[in-house]
Amino acid sequence: MKNQLLFCSALCLVALTSCEQPKHTDNVIRNQQNMPNGMLNDQAENDADRAINQKIRQALVEDVMLSPHVKTIRIITANGIVTLRGTVFGEKEKNEIAKRVKGVAGVKNVDNQIEIVRMDKMTVAPE
Repeated sequence: MKNQLLFCSALCLVALTSCEQPKHTDNVIRNQQNMPNGMLNDQAENDADRAINQKIRQALVEDVMLSPHVKTIRIITANGIVTLRGTVFGEKEKNEIAKRVKGVAGVKNVDNQIEIVRMDKMTVAPE
């Protein structure tokens, strides 16, 4: 009986892990294509800009009104000037992201290069 229970538990665990959400979306693919060695990260040249990036990332990820897809937006900061790259599903979300970023202390200007795509145009990269 113990062996059957252990086997069933293991089988359930395998089934659950195979149902996880896709890990890569267009932003990840696009960002990897634009980065050396395919690294995906935010960019900043100095400690102040890195701190701004961290604040921006935290503000965007914690905002429940934004889609989880916002985690893949690339943030580049140079001397307080922030460039945003990636894709979102609508103009409203694009503008809301820019608004949130402008509200972060230390941000002088925002270059919002986020592109809008239709949801059915989003793709998942092969694992």
